[in-house]
Amino acid sequence: MVADNTYGLLDDPDSRSGHHPIERRMSSEFPMEDGDDTYIRVNNFVLLKHVKDDPDIEKGLHLVATFIQYINDEDNNFKKAVKEIESHKELMFRYRINDEDANQENGMVHFRKTEQNESIIKSTLSVKAPLEITCHKKFFPFIIKKASLEVELCTLTTNKNETKLRPSLCLNM
Repeated sequence: MVADNTYGLLDDPDSRSGHHPIERRMSSEFPMEDGDDTYIRVNNFVLLKHVKDDPDIEKGLHLVATFIQYINDEDNNFKKAVKEIESHKELMFRYRINDEDANQENGMVHFRKTEQNESIIKSTLSVKAPLEITCHKKFFPFIIKKASLEVELCTLTTNKNETKLRPSLCLNM
C-alpha cells in the first residue's frame, strides 16, 4: 500500500484489477467541538520491549513496553482543563487497559516524564500490562493462541463538569 497524504488517497499499485484509489479523511477534516465536548488531537506510540510470563496467572503473559503520548494542544484547552482538576497531576490522557484503569497503584503504568514544546505535550510512560489470551485454532498436536491488549484513552472532565475533553486519536500509517 502506498499512502499519499497530499490528496488523502490510498493506492495499491500491485492490484491485479488496476488502480483503485480509496478516499481517506484527514484528521483536520473532523470537527474539533461537538456540543460540550472538545476533541484534542493525540498521537500514541507503543514501543514494545518484550513479552514475558506472568507469575501470578497460570499460562499468563505480560506486555512490557513504553508508551509515548503526544497531545496537540493548539488552543491550550487541555492545559486549562488540567489546571481546574485537582486530582489530575500529569499532562496526559489517562489509560484504560483491558477495561481496567491503568495507574501506578495497580502497577500497569509508571509515569516517567513530560516535555512541552509550544503546543505539543509529550508524555512518556512505562507499561506492564497483562495480555488476554484466546485459543485461535486447535489441531492435534498444535494449538494456535492469540494474545491481545485493549488500550483506551479516557475522557477528561473538569471539576464543574462544564467541559469534556475527548482524545481524537490519530494513527500514523
